[in-house]
Amino acid sequence: MLDGIDIGPGCSVKDSFADLDLAPRGFEALFDATWIWRPPDPVLIPVTWLVVSSSIVEDPTVTVFGGPDGSVVAHLSGDVVGLSNLQGPRASAVAAIAGAFPGRAIVGYEQDLRDAVRLGFEPLGPLRVWQRPMR
Repeated sequence: MLDGIDIGPGCSVKDSFADLDLAPRGFEALFDATWIWRPPDPVLIPVTWLVVSSSIVEDPTVTVFGGPDGSVVAHLSGDVVGLSNLQGPRASAVAAIAGAFPGRAIVGYEQDLRDAVRLGFEPLGPLRVWQRPMR
């Protein structure tokens, strides 16, 4: 699986099913998490975050939201929207994404499931991110 990619120092690999052992190839587990899924349903709280322009991302499937208390990136893929790069309260991010993409499930991953479950997310399965040390 690692053939054809640069596996030098700092390289990271997202093991989407947490079923690889990359330690023999010099990788260390950076973190373990759980894939989460939230079925489409009405917005939970008033939306306080708005779409913000981003000079970094020029992909029409990517939307950056921002507000007074944080930001989040949403990636539209078919019938689901991926939530990533969350900075700030999850409830505000979920409300912004659900409001902008009604009828679509929201997916992502989380290390601590308490807040996500409280907001209607369901755990799906494990994932692990591996990284080659920078030394």
